[in-house]
Amino acid sequence: MLVVNPERVTFGELELTNVHSIAVERTPERTIAEWTDHGAHPTYADVPEVRTTIRLARTLARDALHTPRPGMQALLTWHVGPNASDGLRRRCSATAVVERVTYQVGRTSGAVEHLVFLAVSPDGAADPLVVTG
Repeated sequence: MLVVNPERVTFGELELTNVHSIAVERTPERTIAEWTDHGAHPTYADVPEVRTTIRLARTLARDALHTPRPGMQALLTWHVGPNASDGLRRRCSATAVVERVTYQVGRTSGAVEHLVFLAVSPDGAADPLVVTG
């Protein structure tokens, strides 16, 4: 999932402003594949463990003294919609832990903060990303 220019992004009580992209990436932590003696292609595959990573990029207009730090856990939420109306607006949320905070500074582009979150499932079976609307 890629969201460009999401509306109202919060991490716990902290509002994250000037967010220009959020990417939700799902990668396998463990893959199981089985073959038979009949050919070169797998006959069974499963991904029993999945890591859901949320990458957020935002432009900083000034110093960032109160930014999430690695290890912090809170509810990360953002809203998306095709236009300014509330008709098709969706709310995305996930309990997330900050894994990494990095910065990219350019002469003309200013400073961009990159936040990487690990989404946490409430029970291990439920999808950590909840989309409502």
